[in-house]
Amino acid sequence: MEIYDLDTSILLEIIFEQPRMKKAKELLHLSTYRNRYLLHLSIIALGEAILIINREEDPVKRNKYLFALSNILSSPLLKIYVPSPASMISILPFLKELDSYLDPADTLILAAATSNFAKKFYTFDQRMLKSSKLPSNLSLEVLEP
Repeated sequence: MEIYDLDTSILLEIIFEQPRMKKAKELLHLSTYRNRYLLHLSIIALGEAILIINREEDPVKRNKYLFALSNILSSPLLKIYVPSPASMISILPFLKELDSYLDPADTLILAAATSNFAKKFYTFDQRMLKSSKLPSNLSLEVLEP
C-alpha cells in the first residue's frame, strides 16, 4: 500500500472551516475506500498546526480548533509518525539547495515525508505546489487534493 503524507495546510483547512475544507475531508475519507493508501502525518506538521491554533487569543475559539484537531487525529486511518533523525539529516541539505525559497517549516515537513517513503504529499500551500524544482527532484509527488 502506498503512503500519502499530509501537510499542515490540509489540517488547517478543516480546523478553520476554510473554503477547501470539503476537498481536505474527502482526502481523509478516501483512504477508507478499499484501503487504497495509508495517510501519514509527521509530528512536525502536527506541531506546526498546534502552534498556529495556539496563536488564537479567544479561548473559546482556540478550544473549538483543538477539538476539531482532536477529531481528525482520532481517526484510525491517520498515522502520526516521528521521522528518523538520520534520514532527515541526509535529506535536509538537498531540499535547502533545491528550493531556497521554501519556508523552513515546509522544508522540514517535506524532508519528513521523503524520509517516510511517501509516494504523494498533499498540500494547499501554493509555494510548494508552484515550485518547479520539487516534483522532478524528489521521489514524491507534491499535489493539491
